[in-house]
Amino acid sequence: MKHLPVIPESEFKQRREALQARMAESGVDLLVVNSNDRSTHGHGNIRYLTDFATHFEPSCCLIPQSGESVLVLGPESEALAEITAKIEHIYVAEEYTHPEEEYPCSTMYSLKEIIKKTEHTREGEIRKVGIIGEEFMDPAIGAALKKNYELVSADTMMIDVRSTKSEAEIKVIEYTYKIAGAGLKAALGAIKEGVTEYEVAAEIEYAMRKMCSEGVGIDTMVASGVANRRISAEWSWPGKASFCRISPCTASGCLNSSRRSSSQRMIGNSKRT
Repeated sequence: MKHLPVIPESEFKQRREALQARMAESGVDLLVVNSNDRSTHGHGNIRYLTDFATHFEPSCCLIPQSGESVLVLGPESEALAEITAKIEHIYVAEEYTHPEEEYPCSTMYSLKEIIKKTEHTREGEIRKVGIIGEEFMDPAIGAALKKNYELVSADTMMIDVRSTKSEAEIKVIEYTYKIAGAGLKAALGAIKEGVTEYEVAAEIEYAMRKMCSEGVGIDTMVASGVANRRISAEWSWPGKASFCRISPCTASGCLNSSRRSSSQRMIGNSKRT
């Protein structure tokens, strides 16, 4: 499909600048914003700030109170970040590597070295570091920060910034709802006697992929029997309630949508069409 709604590159820098504007009020010298590839929300912070979808290893964005921000990630993700991330400075951190792996194609630095490398882009010494997304932060990154800085939670800054939606973001969200709607419509057309939940889930995801969904934030769920809330090999029989949960992912994040309907009514509709 052509002309899909997207977030303009300039908006990612504006989001980082919006966080910087809130840092002085809290006395925070540096923000460390974390993401991992956990389903639903894991990759959200870094995607929001840089358009980079975290995969394989965790990642973080270093945002000083003034100056340029830095994207920090592991060697497995470097090439992907170079072609997708909307940020100028990208570094590979030793803390994100696996001890038994070799990475001959990557130049790596410790987190302390990366922070030092950015000194020329900011003003003042770093004493207090605000952590956003601590639940997504790699333990090695947390340990490195604790050795040198005072750490404080700064999640409320990100919540505050993300609570205001731009026109571009609203358009992306609206299109994501259309993707979810197409998935639910596909489910309505697929549910009939003798069809397995796997087959219904396949039709849902196929319809959403055709509309350029990047994937799903939560595994697609189609449940019609006792073992509800999970895909099983049970058959869809007339009179049973079928539950569908759909979560397409786009540039603005993942949408969670669900519907519970009677398979008997759906089968009836299917026969009429």
